[in-house]
Amino acid sequence: MVVLFALTPCRPKPSSGPGKSRPFKILSSIKAGRTKSTNTVDMIKRIASVSPRLRARIAGISYMIIFIAAPSGAENVTLAKITITMVCDTCVALLFYNLFKPVNKNLSLLAAFFRLTFVAVMTVNSLNYFGLLDLFKSARSSAAFNTGYGIALVPFGIHCVVIGYLIFKSTFLPRTIGILIALAGLGYLIFLWPPLGDHLFVPYILVPALVGEGSLTLWLICVGVNAGRWTQQARAAGGSHGGAITSARGVRRLG
Repeated sequence: MVVLFALTPCRPKPSSGPGKSRPFKILSSIKAGRTKSTNTVDMIKRIASVSPRLRARIAGISYMIIFIAAPSGAENVTLAKITITMVCDTCVALLFYNLFKPVNKNLSLLAAFFRLTFVAVMTVNSLNYFGLLDLFKSARSSAAFNTGYGIALVPFGIHCVVIGYLIFKSTFLPRTIGILIALAGLGYLIFLWPPLGDHLFVPYILVPALVGEGSLTLWLICVGVNAGRWTQQARAAGGSHGGAITSARGVRRLG
């Protein structure tokens, strides 16, 4: 958070008492602001110092929550479910960015962008469905919600393909999982044509998603990442600290 101090130009009046001068008070406020900023930086450093294996497991737990909470469509969506899912998806996007930054910083950023795009589309879609937005005159329309869901799966699919590539190129996660995640992402891209995606969802999209995202989730929870190899790859890339997590969305329409 950035705090802006707006100082109105004025000529301070002379003061005889100690500690009553206006410039002195302004200086004290600035020093206090710097102290808070330093505390924030220290907190970020402490979070970054957490081992990549622990961060990977946190990511895996977040992914498992997505599997449990994510609605399968308008028939079982609730405000609580969609809120929990979007919060966890955002956490996973940020953790993945940090985790795969040593592999390729630009691609890691691209993957985070597409997952956050998924979150943005689903948030707008859900707010409209629950009548909190009146954008498309389709509040409580199950068909509109499901169509928006399918559209949101396209950027999510791109995210999965990029993450799959990053896993394959990494030295700290099994390459097989990278291939499975990429295949899951290719399945989601069928929703570029939503009617075809609905028609082929079972089993051509659902099964690869369950296998790919499920295997990644379980691996992150049970094993994490190879911390030694992650550190070596981070040093080789000249990267800083990474976070933890990869992707899984077969759940997205499972609930």
